[in-house]
Amino acid sequence: MLRRMTPEQVSAAQTRLIRVGAASGIQFKFGGYIGSSRLAHRLLHIVRERKGSEMQDRLAEMLFHYQFEREADVSDVDVIVEAGGRVGLGEEEVREWLAGDEGVKEIEEQGKGARDAGVKGVPHIIVGGQYHFDGALDVSEFFEAVVQARQSSLSQ
Repeated sequence: MLRRMTPEQVSAAQTRLIRVGAASGIQFKFGGYIGSSRLAHRLLHIVRERKGSEMQDRLAEMLFHYQFEREADVSDVDVIVEAGGRVGLGEEEVREWLAGDEGVKEIEEQGKGARDAGVKGVPHIIVGGQYHFDGALDVSEFFEAVVQARQSSLSQ
């Protein structure tokens, strides 16, 4: 997504993330390498299937922390394994899961579905099936989107 943005748009998006993140206790940093998230998505899928959505949520939070606050490369298997270990997954178990092809088909299908729905980056929020928002929203913006979607559905 950054490749499609002008330097001014990138700066504005980063400023916005810093502001919104600070309100939630997140200290965004932007100096790290941004690689493919495919491996992380595979692990998140596998963890949901094997350990449940609560563990998946814990892992997702840790991966976000690694990428956006520690500036770690979440396309690196060692980084992903370490993040998994920090939430209670066995590091060897995670390596074994990622060595296979479990989850590949599923995340490819999810990615295609997202692209078909017009999603170009993350976060991407769809309200009422018709209002698409890219980037972080603060609470007032999200509330306004929900109100607009509700009003639109009532007028139809």
